[in-house]
Amino acid sequence: MYRFLFVFLVFIFCQSCIKANFTEKPIETPKPLAPINENINPLEGELEVYEIKEGDNLSAKLKKIFVYDVKNKKKNLNSLLIGKNSLIIFVKPGCIFCESMLAVMNSLKPKIKPDVYIAMEAQHATREQFLEKYNKNSSIKASWIYDKDGKFYSELGLSSFPHLVLVNKQLDVVRNQLGLVIPAKKEKLENEPFPVILQKLSEETVAWMQTL
Repeated sequence: MYRFLFVFLVFIFCQSCIKANFTEKPIETPKPLAPINENINPLEGELEVYEIKEGDNLSAKLKKIFVYDVKNKKKNLNSLLIGKNSLIIFVKPGCIFCESMLAVMNSLKPKIKPDVYIAMEAQHATREQFLEKYNKNSSIKASWIYDKDGKFYSELGLSSFPHLVLVNKQLDVVRNQLGLVIPAKKEKLENEPFPVILQKLSEETVAWMQTL
């Protein structure tokens, strides 16, 4: 009973790096979890952060976001995604769930129908780390994009990793997947060690990608 409770808590609380500031190298001074919004009036309190919901149309928000590819070419995210089904996978260095998922994608070479974009942002990753991750995972069939300006947080409310967002040709949100996908029969993992659980969650997530 207690073992199952532990596994359940792992699924619920540990399947994504929620608002964590992991990096591949230890840092001495903690960094803020999100960019400071200078437009906030302290007398009014902090503005509500947008939360992606299935059915939302992201066109207006994506028009405000400019990203850079591995060749440092600047592109508008709305223009990049409009007119095609796209799966955006937000990851960051040091997130064990992100690393496990990318490792499984590298190994399995999944065939995913929507265009895949692997996205990182400056709040949690330097440009050098972005390129390092791209080079390490270049066998994955995906476009890599980097947000220098913190717009993933201010416009999309990005605060946990991995975060997968599927949009259709009109940029409506079809699926908003926070964290790795939990197997339907999670009780089968009740007696498994955490590394096995992590592997199974990653495989389940990649299998889900192939159904899109």
